Amino acid sequence: MLRLLPVLLLLLATPSIPHAQEAACEDPARYCSRELNRNCLGRVGAGSVAVQETQIIDVDTDCEAQLTQYRECLGMILTQCDGAERQATAPAQNQCTPFREQTLYEAALTNPSKLEMLAQTCPESPLIALLQEQQDTLTQEQIRAAQTDLSRLKLYYGPIDGVWNDNAEAALQAFERHSGLQATGELTETSLTGLRAAKAPPEPLRGTDPATLGPGEIFQECDACPVMVVAPAGSFMMGSATSETGRHDKEGPRRRVEVERFALGRTEVTLQQWRQFLEATGYAERLCSVSIIEGDRIYVRTLNVAKGSPLGLDQPDIYPAGCISGEDASEYVNWLNQQVTGAPYRIPSEAEWEYAARAGSGGEYAWGSYADAGCDHANTADQSSTEQFPGIGGGLACDDGHPVLAPVGMYRPNAFGFYDMLGNLSEVTQDCLHENYENAPSDGSAWMEEEDGKCYDAVLRGGSWVGDPFWLRSASRMGTSRTQRQGQDGLRVARTLPEQ
Repeated sequence: MLRLLPVLLLLLATPSIPHAQEAACEDPARYCSRELNRNCLGRVGAGSVAVQETQIIDVDTDCEAQLTQYRECLGMILTQCDGAERQATAPAQNQCTPFREQTLYEAALTNPSKLEMLAQTCPESPLIALLQEQQDTLTQEQIRAAQTDLSRLKLYYGPIDGVWNDNAEAALQAFERHSGLQATGELTETSLTGLRAAKAPPEPLRGTDPATLGPGEIFQECDACPVMVVAPAGSFMMGSATSETGRHDKEGPRRRVEVERFALGRTEVTLQQWRQFLEATGYAERLCSVSIIEGDRIYVRTLNVAKGSPLGLDQPDIYPAGCISGEDASEYVNWLNQQVTGAPYRIPSEAEWEYAARAGSGGEYAWGSYADAGCDHANTADQSSTEQFPGIGGGLACDDGHPVLAPVGMYRPNAFGFYDMLGNLSEVTQDCLHENYENAPSDGSAWMEEEDGKCYDAVLRGGSWVGDPFWLRSASRMGTSRTQRQGQDGLRVARTLPEQ
């Protein structure tokens, strides 16, 4: 162990550097490593430190204790030797000296950007290769730690392999969005600290009667059931004001609607949930119009899509299920009601959907008045989309991190606790399509009557990953045939709850 440290600290306590310690200032690493074991010496860069012939080789030596004293010794010398006495004879800024080499090495141990400075100042230093190896190892450890925490937070579903891939970056961006931070996806000490401290989202309640739950509480009634969130009872102004930019006549007249409490899916129905339904029922696959991506082009092709994938690909389970028509949605909720006795799952009404999407907001967008603030809240056409697909045009002037479809739950939840109400996939509602809201019900129920007694078209809400920001407005609505299947159309289920 190092015995020189108490004496060294005493000598360094004076403001000037004694002549006897000029060697320490000239080469702090050599001075502080005089009694380091050879095996431990390699841990601080043997290439620039003189090995004493009197050192004892002991493979059982506790290097961590020695290295701790070594760094304390080095820190004291570097602090003391950086005074006016040394500044008077300081070498040129770009000149490599043992002192500067070791200083940059120590700095690079905690600040990787200093490695480049060391390489520029001391290009022949053997410490460069040592640092690169140490930083590579540290980076892999950091990435594995980040992947583990992101998996714990239910944002990352890939392997814990120490490789920083697109999925890991997207998961970190989601964490940053949920934390109210700028979504950079860059792994830093700050983000690692935040990940370690973050609490995992609460698990949904199981075996609890949903009728007893209050607003914001989450539950899941069966393994195949979606996770549901209780929405409070309340009222809101449905539709758009005549002054709203991009408004269409079918969004009015604006009116107040009363909504009873109900439960709604925390996210859109996922591919995992949809595939469970398909496998359990043998429900027939049908043709679907999907967006095919080839390089920088997107085009639509009608395919017999396997397992509800919105892009016609075998995507992971955590993505939302697409290619769901109004008829498909009805079959799905009927199947859900067979899994849980007395659980009235259903397709949400259009009024319930807009009430949940607004979550108490009254502006054009659920997050405020400006579309370009939406990249933390929704996946839609944006800068990442237009960069990958130049012909798409018209996207938000921000980057939401996903040029195409995103896994569920990657963006900030709204005030009611719902994810992805806007963007990613459009969502089918129960209502028949009407030209406007004249004579529409004001109790939150679905508006099913049409003049001929039939309901050919349903209403879609929420926009999609490829849609113009126009469709992200809370009041935007469009119609679709109840039998038509499109890749960008998904489903979020509702559940009736009794009054408390």
